[in-house]
Amino acid sequence: MKPTSKRPDPAFDAALALHRAGKLEQAAQAYRRILKLRPGHSGALNNLGIACRKLGLFDEARLCLERASVNDPQALSNLASLENNLGRFREAAVAAQRATELMPTLAAAHDNLGFALFRLNAIGQAHQALSQAVALDPRSANAWNNFGQVLQRQSRLGDAAQAYRKALELDSSYDLAASNLLFCMHFDDVWTPEQIFEAHVQLGTRFERSVAGQGVKYLRMAVPHGQRPRVAFISADLCNHPVSMFLRPLIAHWPHHKMELGFYSSVKRPDESTSWFEERADFWCDILSMTDEKAAQRIAQDGVDVLIDLSGHTGDSRIKVLAYRPAARQMGWLGYFDTTGMQSVQYLLADAVCVTPQMEHLFTEKVLRMPDDFACFEPPAQAPAVSALPALSNGFVTFGSQNQLAKVTNAVLDLWAQVLAQEPTSRLLFQAQAFNDDAVLQRYRAQFVERGVDLSRIDFLPGASRMQILQNYGRVDIALDPFPCAGGTTTCESLWMGVPVVTLLGDRFGGRHSASHLSAVGLQGMVAQGARQYLEIVRTLCADMQALSQLRSGLRDQMLRSALCDGPRFAYNFEKIISSIIASQAGT
Repeated sequence: MKPTSKRPDPAFDAALALHRAGKLEQAAQAYRRILKLRPGHSGALNNLGIACRKLGLFDEARLCLERASVNDPQALSNLASLENNLGRFREAAVAAQRATELMPTLAAAHDNLGFALFRLNAIGQAHQALSQAVALDPRSANAWNNFGQVLQRQSRLGDAAQAYRKALELDSSYDLAASNLLFCMHFDDVWTPEQIFEAHVQLGTRFERSVAGQGVKYLRMAVPHGQRPRVAFISADLCNHPVSMFLRPLIAHWPHHKMELGFYSSVKRPDESTSWFEERADFWCDILSMTDEKAAQRIAQDGVDVLIDLSGHTGDSRIKVLAYRPAARQMGWLGYFDTTGMQSVQYLLADAVCVTPQMEHLFTEKVLRMPDDFACFEPPAQAPAVSALPALSNGFVTFGSQNQLAKVTNAVLDLWAQVLAQEPTSRLLFQAQAFNDDAVLQRYRAQFVERGVDLSRIDFLPGASRMQILQNYGRVDIALDPFPCAGGTTTCESLWMGVPVVTLLGDRFGGRHSASHLSAVGLQGMVAQGARQYLEIVRTLCADMQALSQLRSGLRDQMLRSALCDGPRFAYNFEKIISSIIASQAGT
């Protein structure tokens, strides 16, 4: 907040006092009264923008901050923060860059610039901006959290975890940093599944304790006679996001005659996918501007019978809404690959591959299993045609990986180096968004050299559009899956482009996605139980080019005929599970 100036200003001081007391609506009214008399009052404009942002009045917030930001670095930084919050990262970067030019020592401006650049995938520049932010203000929890996200994207997992922990040391109630730390732990094999579980329970318990006794709870246990149960999804990813491509097959075949369909959306930048979901909903509510408590109250008032969270501990999640227990039955599914850690979420939807009975102790929820895959894939409509096997014309096999770099750990590099040594004429196409950062690229090049790999055998590709990623599979014969966190969307897209994926069955939900998808398509033989079998599967595939070529040419049709792409079958099985939950009267 912009404080009062040296010149006496009783009206502004009174508004500021209301603001500092947390009386935002009263403070906003007071600022508006000042601006009626003095439209150019920079302090009132800046602070009204801050208050409106917290009140969810984003258009008014932007208008105020834009008016206040003329040559005012603090207002420019606040404007950048708002634009980041709304997913307008290019606009945020412009405002934050101008703020740093006007006031190079303003840590918040470097923080906002770094986050905007991170979301624009300018990883090297983001790293530089956030390094400056934490140097200028080492006590900024927000800057440390954002720095952690950049380090994680660079696959510096230990450093990322340390940055998240630093943020939590500075602000123990910083929920986003805590969730980011949980998410980061899945990629790093230094953490056991049991340690990851305990960390989830600790955070889930904290979430629930923080809202205990606040009076929000579901209003009905049983579905009224003659009415359809109300089933709703809560998510920030109802847009052009990987979650949507796995959700759409279910929604396209939703049994409206048996269950009402609802959404609680916190999408920052709605797009055509958002509209698609809204058009198919029986009820829809935008909760982006609502507090968690207000959103929970709305869900309870709407009489939702089953509430399904699609985000877990991922970015922009509203998982804390479920801690209020606004629905009698609550479940996690799809957008996160682990437990919520909360007793208020009774169910987790998985399948027999991703979560075996021996793994159930790693979940606070009761694990429910789809009979096939836990998800259903919507193939990309504009995907290129499947090409002929590149090896037939090249005379050598090309392996490929286009997963996010955080998944490619030292152990993965060790195994891939063995793959390349085993197939001495082969090449590797290695694409990652983080290779836009030259420092990251050079680090990975050096790691392959350390493992005795000739760099002339590797094509390092920087970040690319989804269409370019799909086109890249035209150069790949066999995809190599990382671990301990396996591919999900990447695996499905690879299969759609005719490229088989060799995966190592992991010890955690997130390490078994590829195995689930491969099994659903009938490619269980691509799932290795250990590193030795991983190498053997690769050797077998490379030994018979004609068989590999036939597999490639028929894989798209095989996938289309499989449970992985069978929307009606998935919707039927999903409805059976939801009906069983309701019939059991669980959650009392």
